[in-house]
Amino acid sequence: MKKMIGTIALASLMIVVGNLRAEDARMTFEQYTQALGVCETCIADNNASLDALQAEIDAMKAESAQLQGQIDQTWDEIYAACDNNEDGANAFAGDIEALRETMMGLNDLTAEQLVEQPENVDAAEARLADLMANPLARISSNASSLAELQRVLDAVKNRMMRAARGWYDVVRGDHLWKIAGKEKVYSDPYQWTRLYSANQDQISNPDLIYPEQRLAVPRMTEAGTYTVLKGDNFVAISEKVYGSAAKWRKIQEANVGLLDKMGGLYPGMILVIP
Repeated sequence: MKKMIGTIALASLMIVVGNLRAEDARMTFEQYTQALGVCETCIADNNASLDALQAEIDAMKAESAQLQGQIDQTWDEIYAACDNNEDGANAFAGDIEALRETMMGLNDLTAEQLVEQPENVDAAEARLADLMANPLARISSNASSLAELQRVLDAVKNRMMRAARGWYDVVRGDHLWKIAGKEKVYSDPYQWTRLYSANQDQISNPDLIYPEQRLAVPRMTEAGTYTVLKGDNFVAISEKVYGSAAKWRKIQEANVGLLDKMGGLYPGMILVIP
């Protein structure tokens, strides 16, 4: 900047000299000295202004450093309240972004593709739940990002569930065993128990269905339910869904009506998990 001021002063001197030459082709030493004095005064004034500006800049830098220190201290207190530190917070933000990429990938799939890979949706949901349980999730920016991911997950699950439940219109001569064995249903007649479980609201007796009834055909296990597998018992199911065998009676009691109608526990049955 001092170089620029010197250039301005030199230009001013040239203008003065130019004006003098316009009046008289010759410049006396006295005139030169007078013009030089004007330029030196200009330089001194400009240097004083420069020093004042530099002092303001230094003061602003000091104030900025002080504010940054206060900001850093505040963040350290926030991280401490979350039982963490800056490195942990940065890693947490990275985990959110990694999950965002996963969620966007799921969101790009068709409903039919989602139905074919429910384990990936379940894994994303479990990861989101883990992140939300972390104290760092309370930080506003993280909370906003996680809320956005929850909305994406809800939309993905809704699309998947709509595609996962098909329908079958009963025709004359149909029975649940026959329907379950059809290729467009389950291709497995033993899955008639699944059909019955999903349609108890309109089938009181599994041996009696009627033409023009529209049966729901679930293709995946919905939230709050469990599809019985071969070899399952209530103790094993309790361990799977609760992580403890002690709650098996809770599941049994919640499904007593279905169990009475079916006469026991069979593969394919859809149980309510309270």
